Amino acid sequence: MKKQKRRVFTLFCALALALTACGGAAPGSSGQPESSPSSAPQLSGVSVSLYADFSAGNPDGEAGGRVKRKTVEMDAAPSVEALADALSEWSGLDFSLASARTDANGAYADWSAASTLVRGLDDREQKEDFHFFDSVSLNWFMMDSLARTVKANLPVKTVYYSMDGGKELRFTNPEDMAAQGLPALPADQPYEGSAFFVTHSGGSSGGDDEPPYWDGLDFGPNLEYSEEYKLQGDPGDYLNAAEAGKRVFETLRDGGHIPNYSKDKDYKMVLVNLDTVENQECYLYRLDGSLLSCAYAYQSGGVYYQDGGKWVLSK
Repeated sequence: MKKQKRRVFTLFCALALALTACGGAAPGSSGQPESSPSSAPQLSGVSVSLYADFSAGNPDGEAGGRVKRKTVEMDAAPSVEALADALSEWSGLDFSLASARTDANGAYADWSAASTLVRGLDDREQKEDFHFFDSVSLNWFMMDSLARTVKANLPVKTVYYSMDGGKELRFTNPEDMAAQGLPALPADQPYEGSAFFVTHSGGSSGGDDEPPYWDGLDFGPNLEYSEEYKLQGDPGDYLNAAEAGKRVFETLRDGGHIPNYSKDKDYKMVLVNLDTVENQECYLYRLDGSLLSCAYAYQSGGVYYQDGGKWVLSK
């Protein structure tokens, strides 16, 4: 009987030792299997800088307050197409590209036929901060903004533009762009920026030796004047566009309608079109240095400015 009990006790101890060896937890452990850190990289957003470039031929660009910057997050490394799409979302304009690529020589962007640059504004609803009244300013804005954004985010120094699968880039207003120094852009010619082409266009005077009609008009200490739109005919008894531009500037300045106005800052009033505002024929201007759109009704003398995408009469 004692021998049988001893045998049972021996078997019980052996069984306990076996269980401990197979499934027991080490002292101080939780008894749970340890999780090993994942070797897969953890993806995070990529910050990119978008640029809205309203320089439109002005060489001081960013220093003159004509360039806006916005930082956005992307899920992957930026490409030319992704940057163009981001500019579309920000501006409300269509920066779509048919194709794009980069190589050791630079970045190549083939503009889509549906893009605003190729197709024009049509009846597209424009955002408040991205409102254009003339095709010249629109063209420069789209080309300058994409080029600046691509160069800022990709390892390239040169940008080439084309359309229709690699053909030269043509505009809806070739005569106006010719006056700006760029009637068309060959696909193998780098896009040097609006300031480069306007500077090499010879200016907007009537001829090589003929000064503009506003030469000699005193615009004050911090205002310049130029014209992108060519007026036809004589204004008669009304103010000419340059005189009206000066009056618009003074009226908006004195009325406090120029955002962040400073007497130490340089401004430029640019005639961009002749159109109807509130059923009145007006000179349309862009005030560089403030990104403000304004107008002068030359028959009534009314001065208008854009606020929230609507025309407001300055009082």
